[in-house]
Amino acid sequence: MTKLVFELPDKTTPGFFRRMRKALQFRDLMSEPTPESIDQVIDFLADFVKEPAEKQAAKDALYDATQEQIESLLLSVAGGGSNTVPPVNGGS
Repeated sequence: MTKLVFELPDKTTPGFFRRMRKALQFRDLMSEPTPESIDQVIDFLADFVKEPAEKQAAKDALYDATQEQIESLLLSVAGGGSNTVPPVNGGS
């Protein structure tokens, strides 16, 4: 199992509207996902993964996350969440 640790932006992190816009776009895309849109969401969320540090390992673990975890992470990145994401453990 791979443990994912996220470094989520807070209210003092620059780029709020950029993150919010992108996260909201992805949230909307997920109502009718395509393989390409899923890959884009994973690439976006991987930027917030602190552990594992290796990008491909982080992406692999994100693919194993639950719907609740992904939605919570997108909401947190967009600034509408509690900055608490359910624990994510992926197979690796």
